[in-house]
Amino acid sequence: MKVCRIPALLFWCVAPWAVAAQAGEIPSQERTVKIAQFVEPPCLSIRTPHEAIIHLQRAPLEDAATATPDQASRLSRTRAQTLLASMKDAQPDARGCMSVALTDLPQDSRYLLGDMIEEGRAAISISASAGLAASVVVKDLNPRCAAGPMGARTYRLDNERPLLMLITCVT
Repeated sequence: MKVCRIPALLFWCVAPWAVAAQAGEIPSQERTVKIAQFVEPPCLSIRTPHEAIIHLQRAPLEDAATATPDQASRLSRTRAQTLLASMKDAQPDARGCMSVALTDLPQDSRYLLGDMIEEGRAAISISASAGLAASVVVKDLNPRCAAGPMGARTYRLDNERPLLMLITCVT
């Protein structure tokens, strides 16, 4: 596997590895998680490059950002603070949520998005549709780096439309 040091090139290094995982050469685990079925202001909308929108209620993020260390991990608190700070210049979308592109978010805050999706605290819509998706397919590729130098978690709608990819381990 190639080693990429430039984040923009990460996809080109990961794509062949993900194909190998799909062929069964790298272990993977897949599960479907139910996600939120409502969104109302005050909320945040994160537009993905693949025409999907991740919607988050603002209150849980504000709670996490102001939590004391015994209420939430320091890392989650910092990620929530960073995510909220990145929304300060956002404009409201059609749902009334403050909207920003996923590519404008700091990389580290994307792990909080993944957590909220898996906990069912995120709603997801497709740009061309007013409805909300019922579930997301979460796939762990090479869990705990058991079969190679990198592990990842992918989030997809209907096992096709990509939402998010997070690196979960590097050896």
